Amino acid sequence: MPITRRQFELGIDDAMARCMETIHQYLAERRDEAFTADEIFEGLRTELLEAVHSGLQSEFLRLEVPPSLVGHMARGTVNIALEKLCELGAVASRQIGGRKYYAYERELPPLR
Repeated sequence: MPITRRQFELGIDDAMARCMETIHQYLAERRDEAFTADEIFEGLRTELLEAVHSGLQSEFLRLEVPPSLVGHMARGTVNIALEKLCELGAVASRQIGGRKYYAYERELPPLR
């Protein structure tokens, strides 16, 4: 399936765009707090697992993937999405006490 020129420039597909939007919304609703990637994953576990699982499905391909593998893939997707959000300036990150925290910075520019 084709992606938009904007997605091409950002290096993301539809599944990653959805993940980025979900994470950004989560942080925007909690502007007065900062979270680690693990805390964000736990706060959005259901949504992120569904997004990754649906990303593994297509009209022609149905993959049966063990839940533990989907969870591992979702955690990796969160890390990539957070880095992309930081590159866009929509999320800020700081290393504090040996842990990396993420917080809402500003509105998310169009991803598609």
